[in-house]
Formats: sequence, structure tokens, C-alpha cells
Amino acid sequence: MTGTGSRLGMALAAALSLTVTTACASDMTQSPDGKSRPPESSIESVLRTHKPRLLALDGVIGVGRGLCQGRPCIKVMVRERTPGLARRIGAAIEGYEVEIIETGPIRALDGK
Repeated sequence: MTGTGSRLGMALAAALSLTVTTACASDMTQSPDGKSRPPESSIESVLRTHKPRLLALDGVIGVGRGLCQGRPCIKVMVRERTPGLARRIGAAIEGYEVEIIETGPIRALDGK
């Protein structure tokens, strides 16, 4: 793959890895004082609650779970990372760190 196809393949691989990365992850998050504590809600519950809001933001093209420094986190894929979009997404949601991944536009290949 080259050019657009390569970028699309990388974006799809990243999206798939977001779904399976945390299958064996611990359900501990870190509080602001640096101590580990169990989150109030599971990451699956937090994603169910917040995914529709995140996907409704202009520029957000994907939401999933993953690992950030060995802990469960929320990964948000965006076409272009801007300060305004990053503020609307937030740095953390219900105790889970948010990582914003700029993918650029993702387009389906025409299959020819």
C-alpha cells in the first residue's frame, strides 16, 4: 500500500486495536494525588455514556478504549487535532485519561 491506502490501513488497524487492546487491562485509574483507585464506573459504561456525545463533535471519527501508560483510557480519533476540539473532548472523562489521535481524513477505497 502507498499514500492514501497506507494511511487508511494504518487508521483501520488503530481502530481495531482500540477495541482489543484492553482485554486484559487492570480496572485501576490514577487519582490526581498519584494514588491508584478503582474508577467509579467501568470503562465500558463510560464509553456507552459518552461515545454518542464524542462522535457528534465535528471532526471526531472514532472512539474506543485502549491503554495509556499501562492503564485503561479512552482513545478519540480525529481528522485534525485543534485546541478547540481538544477542549470539547477533554483530558479525562469520569477518571479515565483521554488520548486524542489525529488520523487525517479516512475515506473508503472504491475497490477497483
